[in-house]
Amino acid sequence: MTTETLTTETWVDRANLKAREHGLNNAQIAERIGVSRTTVSFWMNNQREPKLEQKMRLADVLQVSLNWLETGRDTLPGHHLPEIRMDQVADLLNKYATKQDELSDIASSAIRIVESTGEKSFVVLLDNDTLLDPSRGDILAIPEGARVQIDTEQQPVQGSIILVEHNGNMVLRLWRQIEPGLHHLRVINPMYQNLNFNHEGDIMAIYRGSVIGYSVTMKR
Repeated sequence: MTTETLTTETWVDRANLKAREHGLNNAQIAERIGVSRTTVSFWMNNQREPKLEQKMRLADVLQVSLNWLETGRDTLPGHHLPEIRMDQVADLLNKYATKQDELSDIASSAIRIVESTGEKSFVVLLDNDTLLDPSRGDILAIPEGARVQIDTEQQPVQGSIILVEHNGNMVLRLWRQIEPGLHHLRVINPMYQNLNFNHEGDIMAIYRGSVIGYSVTMKR
């Protein structure tokens, strides 16, 4: 009699491990997330990468944090995040936003760094609805007023939302590589298509971190 061992080297390994621990099959996971069983099967067999919001829902179903699902580590002590002053932004971003006028630029771009979760992770506050399509709630979206956690060490993944520096501002954009050396960075809300832009060259030249999760304060 042999004992099956599950590795936890990848997020897929961890997802399958937690699914087994909770006694969940692909059909049950699919029903809770709102996708087809085939889609979940593709995810769990590492044949297709879920979108960011789908992976967030998967993490919720599996009762783990998105950070644990992605990295295997829970770096945040519960939900407590220490506050960080704006005059500490320069140190946090390690050479970015070193002057007061640059800090103003960051604030005016509707992204404010409000919390620190460690040397390589921080939280920004999204003060607009550029990443929300009001007509289609089923697509990738981060609502206005959300606290968005950024990981500066995680490698950017196509189809995910990343933090980039553009025209002196820090902005969140959905990243797609058009061809080698040419990248399209766009918002989701169709009302703000004029904020889309292309970047020629290495995406890492403007890359400042990946969105690994967000939270929204529930209104009573």
